[in-house]
Amino acid sequence: MSIENTFCDSESLKKILTRGSRIYMGGIAGVGMYPLAVLLDSMGACVSGYDSGQNSRTEKLAKKKIKVKKHFSSLGMRKVDAFIYSNALTPDCRAYKYAKQKNIPCISRADAIGVIAGDYTTSVGIAGMHGKSTTASLVTHILTECGKNPTALVGARTDSLDYGRIGGNEYFVFEACEYMRSFLAMSPRLAVVMNLELEHTDCYTDLSDVKEAFLSYLNSERVGVCLINGDDQNLVSLIPRIKSRVYTFSVRSHSSDFFARDVRLEGEGVSFDFTSQGDSLGRVKTSLIGEHNVQNATAALAVCALLGVDMSGAILSASAFGGTKRRAEYKFSIGNTRVIEDYAHHPTEIHATLSALRAHGYGKIACIFQPHTYSRVYSFCDEMAKALSLSDRVIVTEIYSAREKNQHGVCGKDITDRMGKRAEYVPSLADAAEKISDVLDGYDALVIMGAGNVFSATDILRSKLT
Repeated sequence: MSIENTFCDSESLKKILTRGSRIYMGGIAGVGMYPLAVLLDSMGACVSGYDSGQNSRTEKLAKKKIKVKKHFSSLGMRKVDAFIYSNALTPDCRAYKYAKQKNIPCISRADAIGVIAGDYTTSVGIAGMHGKSTTASLVTHILTECGKNPTALVGARTDSLDYGRIGGNEYFVFEACEYMRSFLAMSPRLAVVMNLELEHTDCYTDLSDVKEAFLSYLNSERVGVCLINGDDQNLVSLIPRIKSRVYTFSVRSHSSDFFARDVRLEGEGVSFDFTSQGDSLGRVKTSLIGEHNVQNATAALAVCALLGVDMSGAILSASAFGGTKRRAEYKFSIGNTRVIEDYAHHPTEIHATLSALRAHGYGKIACIFQPHTYSRVYSFCDEMAKALSLSDRVIVTEIYSAREKNQHGVCGKDITDRMGKRAEYVPSLADAAEKISDVLDGYDALVIMGAGNVFSATDILRSKLT
């Protein structure tokens, strides 16, 4: 289990997260911590930290003169004002235990974002089990292209965003993650929810528990306006209990405040009329695929409409958006087979990506799937097997443990046992890549899918081309 969020008093944290503060961060080069480190550095804090994973983000931090060590050392935490951690760390983390022992204030990433959000005139928090990164990236892209100069923290890269953006002090766009109830520390001015269903069963007991947490997020202190998915009945059922003004977006209901009408496949993307109160504000032509991405684009445009952005410019900007990395992202081809990376790890996401590829003419699909966390496989094994069955051939690897221990006794084979002859369990990513490369002839696409380190299989396959 991860370290709990602190949910500290924001006024107390403001006194710590100020210009000149000495901040030490655990896992500083992670996709969530890295942009926060860059943002704190831009605010004048003296930032340092450690990360066992040496990657391009580590190098970028070094170029900014942010000191990063590969391993925790108590020397690095001497004379610091605070230790910031993410939910990727567990309570036995040496840095966390040392900070507690030395009475160094421990601040969760969620609390840090919540304090920062309060300093912006307009903060936009995007929540939901799926679509946060794409929607937050698209909102940031539109605002930037329309001259609004937003600051952003986003859980993915795009052609123009490196997990975030340093901008002005008016607009702040961020993902409000539901894991460990992190979003309850964030309280944006405009609270967006893309969808709501059972997820993270290691910290939520059932769907009712999830709904109550989302209701608390929507009713948090600074929220003035809410925007929710009108096609999601779990969200719609909360509307009578939401205190602030609620707007809805939809791809199915004409009665929603913002609606994607006349959705059509357009080559390798989709197009639709973006409407508000029944009136078309323009036609969007995007390279994104699938109904889920129409929802993401509709939500992003709705956010911009609520912020008063000129919609003709917003629609042009949305149409030019190239998508987020590792979300149905084409990488290269092996013969006639297109290799595509996708971050899907929940059954709903797996189904959405594979369905979208089918709709866009991929007739025969192979997939390497790396399950993510033991609790997720334990809770959704049947649903994963069903969603993966949209592929013609599936290789499932061993589970990426992330922050968990295997308390449920599950493994990747539990998924393939439910799938018949089309699926095979190959524990090693390297072996999975080798095995799939021998049988790709005749396949239109190979999808390398998951949220862990599955994308190393892409590098193995690419090396065969040289």
